Amino acid sequence: QDSHVIYQLKQTMAVLTMSIGGDRINGEGSARKKLVLPTVYKTAIRSGKACRNRECVPEIDDAYEGRTYREDFVREAAFRRAVVPLVEEYLQDLAERRASRQIQSFRDQVLRLAD
Repeated sequence: QDSHVIYQLKQTMAVLTMSIGGDRINGEGSARKKLVLPTVYKTAIRSGKACRNRECVPEIDDAYEGRTYREDFVREAAFRRAVVPLVEEYLQDLAERRASRQIQSFRDQVLRLAD
């Protein structure tokens, strides 16, 4: 069942990327969406995989008390150990992309003034 969800996310990302890539009406806005939205989906896919990885979330093995599975215990551990670090990584990447665009814009303005 989890693999089916991952497959659907991958297919959605592929369609989204093709759809945005084909939209030339919005110019730079489309270029931003083409970079940001697939990255959001990739982060979601990576988070989903990390949440099921026993090396990343060792609490998965510790979650059984007798025959009762402690879902809340695993969910909180997966969020803390898998989702939060990947979201922080994504936000850092997004900040770097924004800074890069701002630097490029500043360079372009300086070159225009120099001409």
